Amino acid sequence: MCCVQVITAYPDLFYSGPTSVGKAPEPIRDLLDKWGLGKLASPTFVSALEMLGGNPNNRGGVRTVAKDLAKYDDSISRSSSSIPNAMIAAKDAAILNGWRRMISATIRQLTLHELGEFLHAYVFRKGTCPNHNHIPYHCSAADEIGDLARATVEVLLAARVDINHRHRESDRRDGPTALHQICLWLVGAMWDPSCRGFKHTRSRARFMRFLIERCGADVSASVETLGAFDAADR
Repeated sequence: MCCVQVITAYPDLFYSGPTSVGKAPEPIRDLLDKWGLGKLASPTFVSALEMLGGNPNNRGGVRTVAKDLAKYDDSISRSSSSIPNAMIAAKDAAILNGWRRMISATIRQLTLHELGEFLHAYVFRKGTCPNHNHIPYHCSAADEIGDLARATVEVLLAARVDINHRHRESDRRDGPTALHQICLWLVGAMWDPSCRGFKHTRSRARFMRFLIERCGADVSASVETLGAFDAADR
């Protein structure tokens, strides 16, 4: 995909004049859905995604774009007896690098507060049910939380985002952190995504451990005097 094809496919993203009301374009999601994550190993494809990164505020909003990206993960490659392990590892590394470049391009125009909202929405959706807005009955099998999720959080933290950013609703002074909301979801204290027994998975436990031990998520952060782990014990 060349630059001319990108501009032709998504002209609204490169138009600086008056805008009309309508559905915000989400070109990155369109291209990833069409070509798959494996295409991220192509520098040319990633360059096109970087061009399309734009400002999430022009693509449905910061939290909407973050939630859309949360649905991508799973193991990057599948083992195959016909492909040497070294080749698989090299492609996985290229895909991860391409993903990091795409995330960096997506967040580059955001303010610090918007970055916090992006991280909060991504981590919360990733740690709960990433398909919440995409299928009627949510996930009926375990969703993998893997390398792409950790890479996304690492890119955001490198941009000096606070892992304990609080999402404040208009009627609340003190909003929850993403970890706090995940704990509330685990015990059914929030919307019930009907995940049919797949809430407590190994990958979700590893992701929460990553947030706490590697990223500094505060387990004592409280909302209305209730901490994250207090919520999980209810």
